[in-house]
Amino acid sequence: KKGKFSSMLGLQLEDDGGRMEIENMEDGRACVSVEVAPWCCGGDGRVSLAALLAMFDEVSTFCGCVPWDGSSRPGVSLQLAGRSMGVADVGAGERITFKYSMQKSGKTISFLHGHVFNKQGDELAYLRHVKFMPMGLMFDVFGRKSIRHHTLDYFERYLESLPINAVPAHASIDEVFKFSDIRHEANEKTCQVSLSAEHANPNGFLHGGAAVMLSAHLALCGEPTSSKLHVYSITSDLLSSIPLREGVETRVQMDSSLSPSSPDLTSHVRLLKSGKPTSYSLVSWRQV
Repeated sequence: KKGKFSSMLGLQLEDDGGRMEIENMEDGRACVSVEVAPWCCGGDGRVSLAALLAMFDEVSTFCGCVPWDGSSRPGVSLQLAGRSMGVADVGAGERITFKYSMQKSGKTISFLHGHVFNKQGDELAYLRHVKFMPMGLMFDVFGRKSIRHHTLDYFERYLESLPINAVPAHASIDEVFKFSDIRHEANEKTCQVSLSAEHANPNGFLHGGAAVMLSAHLALCGEPTSSKLHVYSITSDLLSSIPLREGVETRVQMDSSLSPSSPDLTSHVRLLKSGKPTSYSLVSWRQV
């Protein structure tokens, strides 16, 4: 209900019209499954590593950090990283399962590690999420154990009063992230992209997973679509937030430089707002 990007990923409970199911949650460990949305698949019809990271960002935060933290803090993503175990032979509508845990949680930094599996139980990728936890006075006060059951009850009633996010059903990533002014010279690419509230997290800023998917999308833009192309590693450092408002388009810039190292290729991708970097990603792939 809050944060449209997660709704586009299908990360709403089935009672709310989504594709997500919380299969198990205990102290510091969780298991969540979701059906893959069509636009989360690449040109070969397979779910992308970037999409897996975007989904992991959301589930490890709101089905992880929030219930496990003593003050129910969601934190702010500092880094998302993933490494695939091989070409993910999973397509739209198929169910995948995230199993993850809190490796370490403190007042300032939390580390979450996880794995994602297909319906046969084969591991698709290893995922990592680093979060900056301080969220300000409101969470320090209203998240205290002595009154938290009251504040959570109020917050749940507030969420129940909100309408379910109505988001369009997208068929491809090109419908979600629309590049313009693309320039491609040798191993360098630049472009602009318009962002809106559709790309926002529940706090009204660019979703960390959206930044990862944007970076991977630019890295592969113009590359030949092939079932043999395998993006095996993504690491994204999320440096600062980009506020997004309902009904307002926000223009940002991106650039990418390719470093060939046979048989692998690595793109260094930056997302910039007003000329200042807001994220820095390394996207690596090879032909298999």
